[in-house]
Order: sequence, then structure tokens, then C-alpha cells
Amino acid sequence: MSRTPLLLQCEPITVLNSVMTLAELGLSPGPLGEAYLIPFRNGKTGRYECQLIIGYRGLLKLVRRSGEISTISAEVVYEGDVWDLEFGLNAKLVHKPKLDAQGPRAIKLGYAIARFNDGGHQLSVMTKDEIDGIRKRSKASGNGPWVSDYSEMCKKTVLRRLCKLLPMTPEAEHQIAVQDHTEFDFDDISSPAEARPTGAAGLASRLIDGEAHETVDTETGEVIPPADPDQLPLEGV
Repeated sequence: MSRTPLLLQCEPITVLNSVMTLAELGLSPGPLGEAYLIPFRNGKTGRYECQLIIGYRGLLKLVRRSGEISTISAEVVYEGDVWDLEFGLNAKLVHKPKLDAQGPRAIKLGYAIARFNDGGHQLSVMTKDEIDGIRKRSKASGNGPWVSDYSEMCKKTVLRRLCKLLPMTPEAEHQIAVQDHTEFDFDDISSPAEARPTGAAGLASRLIDGEAHETVDTETGEVIPPADPDQLPLEGV
């Protein structure tokens, strides 16, 4: 909050939900780039709400938990770098950074590659225009990490596209889907019922709201009817 004073004006429950979700995922906000707490103004209520945005390093951490990936990384290619890409039976990727470059250089594209334990690999490549197209759809396009950590967000964007082709834990897959809704829903930044936090964060939200909501078991798909607030396990929170 000292770095982002506007968080002090956010609805307290939105800050609590974001922090509890971070705790469940084992991620940390801050300069490491695992996650960011970004204040948004809700156009319908006129109030500020805290939204959790998972960063490039946080996304890497979630993807690696599947246990099926040996290495995964994302990089950006700058003007002046040597770059070559070839698909087909003998696919080839060459990226030689220009290490002696002076001053800032423009980003040309980004790529992400994952190697599996069985020796296979998966690759995703996006041009700068494609990345900026994704940025324009983001509610945080003009602030937060898109401004302070542009290159990291380029890596995250191409990595997120790669994630659609990778094996992931149900928790990671669910959280990435929630992040897509949170970051790219322009009509209403408030999460719908099906995207409300699950686990301890979801329980805290229902208790503080004084409401009981229908939820869905993310493992079985079973619809769970609203619970009686008087019967919720307060001692477990």
C-alpha cells in the first residue's frame, strides 16, 4: 500500500480476497513479479476494488507444479538480436541476444517454450503487434505492470498463450481462467458468482458479505447449493 496508495481506497473485502488467494497459491506480490495488487474503479458502483494480477514469474511457478514439465521459459527479442524460426519435421529456433547493445531497444516479438519430461516440447510465438493487441484489451493497459514492467508482461502474455497447450493442475487452470476474466472483462470488474474465490478466500467473502452463494466443486463439477450462513464453520476461517 505504501507503493500503491490507491489501494487504501479499495473495498476491504476485495483486498482480503486477493491476499488470501495469493496465500492459497503460494505467490507473493511485489518486485519479484509473481503477482500484483492493482486498484480498479468499478464503473457501476463508483468504488475502487483491488484485483489480483498474476505476473510472469507467478505464472511460471503455477505451471511447473504439474510435474510434467522439465523446463519452461519465455523471452523477448529486441531490435538487433539474431533471430530465426523454422517449423516442420526439423523445427529450429535460434535467438542470439545482442549483449553489447547501447541504450533501450524496441521489442520485436516474444516467445515461450516448454520441455516435457518425455523429451517433447511446445512452443508459442507472438509478434509485438499481437502482444499490444492483448494489452489494449486489458483493464490495466495504462497502469500497473504494463507500464512499470512491460517486457515482463510481454513474456507473461506469450506464456499464457502457451499454457493453453500445457498440462496443468486443476487449481492452476482454474486460477488462470479467473485471471482472464478479471483482467479482460471491460463491462464489469466485479467477479461473477462462478468466478468468486474458492477455498478459504471464498468462505471469507461469503461470511463478510453475510450471504450464502451457490458454488461449483472445481474437481467434480457438482453444483453445491447455498449453505445456511449460521452453519458455516467459523472456527475454520
